[in-house]
Amino acid sequence: MSWDQSKVFVNVTRAAIKQSPEHTEQSLLIRDFETNGTPPQSDALAAFGITGDLARKVIFPALWALARRGVLNAPVVGVAAPTWSLSQPRIHAADSPGS
Repeated sequence: MSWDQSKVFVNVTRAAIKQSPEHTEQSLLIRDFETNGTPPQSDALAAFGITGDLARKVIFPALWALARRGVLNAPVVGVAAPTWSLSQPRIHAADSPGS
């Protein structure tokens, strides 16, 4: 991955792509939760870039709304700038609209 070039490099050869299996209806993922009504459970929700303005204006209010409705059933792990202390992201989230 190159942040400078805004590119992701994948080491897959053309031969490997040609040898990959064809798509068929039988190769689809099984989605029992769509038929029996049991949604899958997440282990955690990772939020990258929580020090930014987008997180404060959009992501945090959405998380607050999910928590108030009782549908946020996973811990939220925030990834922040390394210069921030542990308390700064908490203050940033608490200051967001809708908190």
